[in-house]
Amino acid sequence: MFIVTVDIDKCEACGDCVDTCPNEGFILTETDGKEHAEYVDDEDCIGCESCVAVCPTEAITLMEM
Repeated sequence: MFIVTVDIDKCEACGDCVDTCPNEGFILTETDGKEHAEYVDDEDCIGCESCVAVCPTEAITLMEM
């Protein structure tokens, strides 16, 4: 299992992770007036790191549990 973390301070809500994730695990959402990406269910993550590779601001990290 992998834990997907999005640093909302770095995230620019470009949507690249949404378009790239093979499990369609990301959504764009808003917190305190800031739009950002969020991974919906960590149990679905296969650890391919495509989201990490495509993120232009390095806002996404994966941690294997």
